[in-house]
Amino acid sequence: MADHPRLLAMTATGDVVFAQDSAGRIWLSEALSEDGPLLVDAAAVDDAVAKHHLTRVDRSFDSWEELDDFRLQQAEAFLQRFAPRPHDLTADDVRRGLRQIERRIRKRERPIARRLALHLLDLDVVRLDETLHREVVRALDAATTPQGTTWPGQPAPPSERAIRARERLRNRWEAAEAA
Repeated sequence: MADHPRLLAMTATGDVVFAQDSAGRIWLSEALSEDGPLLVDAAAVDDAVAKHHLTRVDRSFDSWEELDDFRLQQAEAFLQRFAPRPHDLTADDVRRGLRQIERRIRKRERPIARRLALHLLDLDVVRLDETLHREVVRALDAATTPQGTTWPGQPAPPSERAIRARERLRNRWEAAEAA
């Protein structure tokens, strides 16, 4: 039997979601939680909508993947409303971005660091300032260093616990579906 999950409610950023599986069970999934989805009752959904300003969605999907894609699209649309326009960013904003890239590299989150560096390269302020441009290119080079390479001053590779926590986040819907 195909599972047709229903998205009941979510935060505007998509980090807290209430979804119902085809068996009628309601699951609370929190992106920042190390635990998998929690089984809750309908009153928890009503309470979250009333007290915590979640948005009621009440929409069915053909799969958990489609539900998650919708959640991500809604969150992206919400967050875009607050994103600064590229021509509004200053050299100081770029330097803050460079510090963020360094932190992401130290945490071995190179794909995020690389995306941020590519975004910074697109800014007018970076294209017009040769020194700033070189700094961003250097950060991009550091972000594209192969993941397996460990440089002095970098933390050790993530622990098994951290890897398992990331996997739980990625697979939160499969856990709900299997239950």
